[in-house]
Amino acid sequence: MKKGIVIFLVGCLMGTIGCGNTKEGNEKPDPQQSQWQEADAWTADVKISEEVLEHVEERTECEICDVEMSVYDEEKVKDIFFPASDFEDWRISRYSEDEMHYYYETDEASVSVGSNLDYVTDNWVWKSNFGPSVLSNAEGISYISSSEGTDLPFCTIEDAEKDIKETFRQLGYEDVQVKRVHSIDHKIMQEKETYLLDNKQYLMEQEAGKRPPKKETWTDEDDGYLFELRVVVNGLPILCGQRILADDTTIIGGEAFAGYGSEGIEYLQLNTKYHVTAKETTSILPYEEILASLEKRYEDLITDPQTEISDVQLSYYPIIENDQRKLIPAWAFTEETGNGTRYIYLNAVDGTEL
Repeated sequence: MKKGIVIFLVGCLMGTIGCGNTKEGNEKPDPQQSQWQEADAWTADVKISEEVLEHVEERTECEICDVEMSVYDEEKVKDIFFPASDFEDWRISRYSEDEMHYYYETDEASVSVGSNLDYVTDNWVWKSNFGPSVLSNAEGISYISSSEGTDLPFCTIEDAEKDIKETFRQLGYEDVQVKRVHSIDHKIMQEKETYLLDNKQYLMEQEAGKRPPKKETWTDEDDGYLFELRVVVNGLPILCGQRILADDTTIIGGEAFAGYGSEGIEYLQLNTKYHVTAKETTSILPYEEILASLEKRYEDLITDPQTEISDVQLSYYPIIENDQRKLIPAWAFTEETGNGTRYIYLNAVDGTEL
């Protein structure tokens, strides 16, 4: 496999939280009767989209799941990604006392299998060098791209999604939800590389091996898609992001990434796979009460004048309770401000903020 640099830009998109008007009395407001909702605004500074206001949730119950973190089956991975190759032995390293990592590499692709799964082809290395940049923070993932969700001649997004979902099913997932898709047009990649090759500093770094080698000519065979995904358990997506607790325990979300090109899947990045060991059915609050809890959150806060609650989704939120990893149902509200995007998580069972 050619050596290149797979670029991930790590940033932090923190929204400013702040204050609005208060209400008299202790009764919870009825979201359907609130004057600021009728005016498409909760306060002078916080707006809420019609999609969030008019969301209809038919569920009255959800399952709380006890889960364990499992590893990927290296033999299954081999059968999926290297079905026709004269597969040589895995290179094995001990990642921890209880976990082994398996590595394999050919001239065209490489894979790492353990608690995570990372697969990348030579073709994708080029796309990652000049394609969409990944901005990641503790609350989720965002992308920068000039052509979001545009079908390219080699394959439609719908067909690529079907193929990706089938691969996830083969890996043992119930389902996967598409959060966002970005198109990677070879013409844009050509323009970016041509521009950079006129930069003396870039050329010096390239000669020093700090930058990828020249591709020079891009064709329509280099078109592709980058999918941001959420894995699904019990019909609900697991929220994205990663949190480190006070005792240094890491809680990992359900985000995944897939790159798709003319030869099929060219890139796959998966975090630890959750294995459900027990379930408990519990009632969840009516959506109207969740909205009331969200409104209450903004009382007495100073908010960015451009704050808007733009989206909502019922999801699973990973926690650790009494040393047991769990997935609990939670509402994920998308808050957009002039400073970026963040997410507000409310427990679907009692309405408290997580």
